[in-house]
Amino acid sequence: MKNFNGRIIILILWACLYSVIGQNNNHIFAQNTEKPNSKFAIWFGVRVYNQPPLGSSDKIDFFDYYLSEDWDNTNYKAGYEYLGISYFNKWNKSFETDLRVTVDPSFSPNTLFARASYYPHKLLGVALTYNACPQLLNQYDAYFQQSSIYQNMSAQIISEQYPQWNIYDQSISIGAISPLNVGSLHLKLGLHAGLMFVSPFKTSILLSDNNSNYKAIHTYRFTPSAAAFINPEAVLEIDIHEFNGKAFGLQLQTSWIWTQRSINYKQTMYEWTTVSPVTQKVIAPKHDFEKFEFDAGLFYKW
Repeated sequence: MKNFNGRIIILILWACLYSVIGQNNNHIFAQNTEKPNSKFAIWFGVRVYNQPPLGSSDKIDFFDYYLSEDWDNTNYKAGYEYLGISYFNKWNKSFETDLRVTVDPSFSPNTLFARASYYPHKLLGVALTYNACPQLLNQYDAYFQQSSIYQNMSAQIISEQYPQWNIYDQSISIGAISPLNVGSLHLKLGLHAGLMFVSPFKTSILLSDNNSNYKAIHTYRFTPSAAAFINPEAVLEIDIHEFNGKAFGLQLQTSWIWTQRSINYKQTMYEWTTVSPVTQKVIAPKHDFEKFEFDAGLFYKW
């Protein structure tokens, strides 16, 4: 899974699309894409993150401690499994909605996905999408233990949720989608662009000098750190059995996101007492960030 390259799979799907267009152009345009109107699907998938840490800033870079303890420090990837369900509804020939929810292996809510699509043409639509996914900020006190600036000092996170703090990646995007139908095969390709945000977050670090009575508290409050991203995706449905205007079958979905992200914050430092603190804004370095998803499951359409 760690060597699984999502970009290659998406390129293959695009190649398949153009092959289908070339061989079945007249057949594609003859399909009735309005029925059935509703779909329920359930699937199992994997989500892979690729986010090389930098570790070169003279200030703490929270993105170096993003994601979970499953992080692979050899190739800078982290992988997760998830179970998803979705409800899709085509309200009329021009407007449809898609709602998806996933859970992790412990059945804790993992992702919320909501999309509204409008089709000015039956083969071309515009989609507005919102996505929220929880992340883990882990063991960032290690920065103080490893930094030469804080030699001979101990660090303690002052947080009710230490050592893991659950925060959210949230994104909103707009994009173009194209549905193509060839007999029992239904392919939908999309290309989206938008902004990704990290939810508000605040934490404090208590620093104590091991050789004296010196103490300090550093408080960190995240500031808005929006990042533009691109997101190609593909969905393939295969009708296995059709009856009375209904159908059930196999569904394959894949998605890839790329962006450059940072977590900026405001740092307030209290030394000895909380009187006359020093506050500064920190612009963190940008990290390359990739997220790839692939899942397979079953659907029922009516």
